[in-house]
Amino acid sequence: MQIRILLVEDDKAMCEALERAVASLGYEYVVAENSTRAVDALSSKTFDLCVVSLALPAEAMRNVLMAAHARKAAIPFVVRSASNTVKEIVSAFRMGAVDFIPRPFHHELCGEVLERALVERGRGGASLRTSGATLIGEHPAMQVVLERVDQVADSSASVLIRGEEGTGKEVVARLIHACGGRRGGPFVTVRLAGGEALLAAAELFGTSNHPTKSATATDLGKLEEAQHGTLFIDEIANLSRELQMGLLRLIRDPAARTRADVRIVAATTRNLEQSVR
Repeated sequence: MQIRILLVEDDKAMCEALERAVASLGYEYVVAENSTRAVDALSSKTFDLCVVSLALPAEAMRNVLMAAHARKAAIPFVVRSASNTVKEIVSAFRMGAVDFIPRPFHHELCGEVLERALVERGRGGASLRTSGATLIGEHPAMQVVLERVDQVADSSASVLIRGEEGTGKEVVARLIHACGGRRGGPFVTVRLAGGEALLAAAELFGTSNHPTKSATATDLGKLEEAQHGTLFIDEIANLSRELQMGLLRLIRDPAARTRADVRIVAATTRNLEQSVR
């Protein structure tokens, strides 16, 4: 059955951008310019995902989300950020959003968000683990995480996110990027799970040079892609010792930082202190 996505968007230019992103993935879509049309569409058609603009009035958003959740199989929804503030995006998660599309709009990132939300829906129906209840909660520990996101978002500090698999580490990483001063730049991900760790040298530093061998590297691989943005390294504990040295030099050496103007956010499921011992 063809995947169908409901786009609830009142901004014409943004709606056209979302339409292009969805069409490029090969999915069907229905556009609703307001909450009334969105509720009508939800009651008459089957959807796999909703994309809802946070620029809509609060009451309109609630009506759409209630209609999406009222279906026999609850329809997950992704929000399009209007201001990229931690408060705004956290509020959306508390309403049940499974992910968010940050400002400014990037076609490829939008596609990644939609694909990830659809994959999670296929795995667990309403029990989405990408974010939603798994990321945002009233537990004091979760509140500490959100406070720290707010504190570090506008800085250039490198960040390490630790937690079990499926607890929303990548969502936290993208929240840090979207709410910080680098949100206009790219968010680039390097995954080091399993055998992919063997590709880390080429992915991180390119193939022509290596930061531990030369200070004049010209091909920086993922680092080059992430210029003026954020490089997210997933499962950084799988990085080889040699590449750890290269990454450390990049962080500490002012000359290297000039060549690669990126913010590094990393995540791991492992107990790093135990690994060091």
